[in-house]
Amino acid sequence: MPESAGIAKSLRRTLDLEVLPGNVAPRAPGPAILLNPRRLEIVLTAAVYPGIHLRSAARLLLSSLPTIRHHVQVLESAGTLRTVPRGRRLHLFVPGLFSPREETILLIWDDPRDRSVLRAVTGRPGIRRRELSGKIVASPSSLDRSIRRLRDAGVVRDRSGSGVQKLWPTSAWRDFERSSVAGAAARTERFLALLANHGLRPALDRTEGTVARISVDGPRGRVRFAFPANPLRR
Repeated sequence: MPESAGIAKSLRRTLDLEVLPGNVAPRAPGPAILLNPRRLEIVLTAAVYPGIHLRSAARLLLSSLPTIRHHVQVLESAGTLRTVPRGRRLHLFVPGLFSPREETILLIWDDPRDRSVLRAVTGRPGIRRRELSGKIVASPSSLDRSIRRLRDAGVVRDRSGSGVQKLWPTSAWRDFERSSVAGAAARTERFLALLANHGLRPALDRTEGTVARISVDGPRGRVRFAFPANPLRR
């Protein structure tokens, strides 16, 4: 938030942070874990970039990895953050926003190369692997790994014949695309409930498509931010 040492410009643009005029009313007794500026920033980062891995979060928040790791442990112990290991990476989610199946897909979406491959396949169902390799800047082995991960996650299927491999998006991926938009309002309500449970007195000021403008109590005043409830908006 504005009170902290720094946030990368890309995250600040995504959140579109505003400091609101006026004083914050006295708080009722209760949990105050998210009144720590850095912890609130981590939760907001996981909300707008679901599945982001720990190192990327540290870079976006212009903070050291040990500092972010400490706050993540505190947040996870309080049930305000969920971590999912994938290989050597630890990925961050806000509990309750997505089902375990959706989180599996978002782990794929968080990887830039996997995301590029999935976008190319979605944009041109039945694309040949040779054509795909011309669109994606990657070594053949890296492209093979991405295709394998997408196939294992159930979002891409392939078929080979006469030495030609073709790829299509699966019905599971198409369902996820639809639910990302259709479930935006319910996702926003669940996020508002989490913020309310931590005494931040959230208010839904307005919505613009699937983006909600939410105001909350910050450490030293009310702040407003944008919450993109559609996780595919990046």
